[in-house]
Amino acid sequence: ETKTLWFSRIKNFEDPWEGARTIPFLRALKERLPTLVGKEPKELLREIANRLNTANDSNAAEIVRELKAMNWETTSAEDLYNHFCFVGFHESNAINCWHASQHESLAMWNYYCKGPGSVAIKSSVEKIKKAFTFTQHPVIIGKVQYFDNYSDETVCENTLPYILRKPLSYSFESEVRLITTPVLAAINGTSEMINNDGAAVFANIKELVDEIYTHPKCQEWEYDLLNKLLTRVGLESITVMKSFLSTKPQDYVLEPKSKLGS
Repeated sequence: ETKTLWFSRIKNFEDPWEGARTIPFLRALKERLPTLVGKEPKELLREIANRLNTANDSNAAEIVRELKAMNWETTSAEDLYNHFCFVGFHESNAINCWHASQHESLAMWNYYCKGPGSVAIKSSVEKIKKAFTFTQHPVIIGKVQYFDNYSDETVCENTLPYILRKPLSYSFESEVRLITTPVLAAINGTSEMINNDGAAVFANIKELVDEIYTHPKCQEWEYDLLNKLLTRVGLESITVMKSFLSTKPQDYVLEPKSKLGS
């Protein structure tokens, strides 16, 4: 009904390694921390604080208050780094997650859906791009890469690649992510529905959705209700499919022998 897609801030995710650098990189950086504090970094941080202070975003205001509370002459390099590479990073970026596959996944239904009322939306990269063509909110799309965070020593020039990296333990998700930056959007005056938990970004739902699949344990009345809801909001052209996992062998009756040939 709102014609939006919800992007959750990284800070709300359960995985503590969301957006984190690899262990070898963090260890190497810790040795260099004393060299990171100086006049130039402090001036840069002040500039960030001033920009955030003009943003129409409650979360940005919270970051500004934390910055102003810091003693710029005595704050350690480690504290500054932790704030802006972990705390600030998790606060300022928001994600909408998708599962890339040609087939349904029972694991994904069980892990991410709370019950029979859940649905899965089928789309494609091209349809997702078209859905955000006319939105002012900047959205980036990328496929997550999975790595061994104990041995991988990859170093990236900016933070975006780290948002698209997760430990191997999550490889079953085969994830594609849509990324936006609520604080940046607020600064640039393109904010839409932003709060402390994330942002609701306007999207062309007709372009976005290819098909909708109901939960394997979906009841018939829930299936009918979903179709009525789509009609009410003008999306009756979207096909609602019942999950293949809800079927039984008995549902597939063999054709009469006369039609099977000799």
